[in-house]
Amino acid sequence: MRTLACLIVLCLAWSPAPLRAEDTHTPLDWYRPETIDPLRADIGDFLDADLSEYHLQAALAYKQGEYKKAARFYLHILRHDINDFLAIYNLACCYGLLERADLAALYLKRAVHAGFRNLQQIAEDADFTAVRKKPVFTRAMTDIRAEIPQTDKLPVAGPRLFSCLLLQPADTQRRPPLLVGLHGYGGNPDNFAFLWHDIKDMSLLFCVPRAPYPLPVGRNRFSWSDAWGDEQLAARSLDLAEEYLLRVIAEARSHYRVGPVYVLGFSQGAALAYRMALRHPDALDGVICFCGLSPRNIAARAPAAGKLPPVCIAMGRDDPGVPATAARDARNILTAKGYTVKVLAFDGGHMVYPRALLDALQWLENKGGRQEPQPAAGTVSKQ
Repeated sequence: MRTLACLIVLCLAWSPAPLRAEDTHTPLDWYRPETIDPLRADIGDFLDADLSEYHLQAALAYKQGEYKKAARFYLHILRHDINDFLAIYNLACCYGLLERADLAALYLKRAVHAGFRNLQQIAEDADFTAVRKKPVFTRAMTDIRAEIPQTDKLPVAGPRLFSCLLLQPADTQRRPPLLVGLHGYGGNPDNFAFLWHDIKDMSLLFCVPRAPYPLPVGRNRFSWSDAWGDEQLAARSLDLAEEYLLRVIAEARSHYRVGPVYVLGFSQGAALAYRMALRHPDALDGVICFCGLSPRNIAARAPAAGKLPPVCIAMGRDDPGVPATAARDARNILTAKGYTVKVLAFDGGHMVYPRALLDALQWLENKGGRQEPQPAAGTVSKQ
């Protein structure tokens, strides 16, 4: 292999001019920049890859025990983003479950080199049970323990200014509804604000705040909680996120003449929207949750409420990451507490489906804001 590499280097050195793919018909090789034709119209198509969808497919395959399939998705993700140490760690877990101690050790070390620092998780992760005592894995663990410094977290809440995107309707004569959009895990306001193209005719004031916590992988990706396996820290960070959203609403009200206040949450943002509906009902006139997990944990801590905002729950029939039972569970929890709930099912996956969003907004508009508490049976409509 070393001799072949030397021959390639010598051949390149002897070339009278730089190789060009269009002149030599050399197959495209991303490891050899001279084979790349920058004028090809499709040369940058890899930039359009939706890695979030591949993450969902990988998680689904892992959940179903198809570890080799999950590994394929993680490798595809890493071809686009070599710094995603969580994907590298998850790939190591797949190899551990496939009982490939050599590959589990190799990718675990690569995850640490890329930035993974949770030594306790590595030591306790059941995915490595089958390989943990293998010599190649124990040697890797020795190297990893020497590389990861012993640290602890001291969480401290501090002030910081965030700029929220705000899109205004053409009609400024009346008091438009304020729609606060909460992007999902790994999302950002710029991407979520594209929903404006679907809803701008409804004369809304669309405010899209940025989640507070940058993800340690990729660029311009954010989370509403600083979890990392610490449940207490995750709960505290979500409490702060609620306070942040209340300030967003208050600032919007102080600068603009707005009517009813709606919150739209997608995925992780939907979890936060559920929390707002349950813990701060008086601040809202309506809530829309797309593709969110059940709010069962937070519902037990929800205070007694006066007037309640109506809640619309939307779920894709082909969502690979959130089961359909999550919508039914959320509906039952909310109706038991007296909320008026509508459930929308649409043909699609983990996404904010434009037609369903328009239907949800129209439904909230027709409901006319907060409702008096309903009987325990609740009012449920399906579509």
